[in-house]
Amino acid sequence: MGLLFISSACRKSAERMDTLSGTYTGRFLRVSMAYQGPASVKIDFSGNSFDGEALDNNYPDICHGTYQIKGDSINFKNECVLPADFDWSLILSGKYRIYHVGDSLSISRMYPGTVIYSDTYTLKKE
Repeated sequence: MGLLFISSACRKSAERMDTLSGTYTGRFLRVSMAYQGPASVKIDFSGNSFDGEALDNNYPDICHGTYQIKGDSINFKNECVLPADFDWSLILSGKYRIYHVGDSLSISRMYPGTVIYSDTYTLKKE
């Protein structure tokens, strides 16, 4: 019973949202067989649009586009044109899980069955 209570309390602390607003800064971390280390990132959200950048040598590549939040998922549509030889898995695009509490935001996704295990953006509103 105690674990059920704790789990319910944690779940209630997450905030439901449809859009994000403001500038968030923090870290990107990819966990993979070829570990590259954390990177500093910045993402601006306005309405259903985003614009961002990696502060460490284009790792990852955030660029700009639109997003949509449904439940605990956020789906990014990146509108940048990048060279064909770019590592497309490093572009902020596609479906991620989102967790938002207060001024903190976590965006992550898993890559089952590949050499990349997960990508996580841990951000705080400026």
